[in-house]
Amino acid sequence: MKTYKSESNIRPDELQIEKSFVYVNYNVVEEEVKDPATEELSTKYIYDVDEYTKDEYILMVEKQNSDTIDDILCVIYK
Repeated sequence: MKTYKSESNIRPDELQIEKSFVYVNYNVVEEEVKDPATEELSTKYIYDVDEYTKDEYILMVEKQNSDTIDDILCVIYK
């Protein structure tokens, strides 16, 4: 997994799935930016990205699901 900051003029989806990678976008901050040449305001989004290979992402979700099932079973059998 890689983590980095990114920015865009379009609000990012929380989860972006591509051919070989999965991107988890979070901590999205919306900023109004003034273009010095035209004086017009535009919106910019700055956010954090966790980049996974598809295999890494599948393993992470599988582990989360397994942990959740274990927690549920512990509650049921107490």
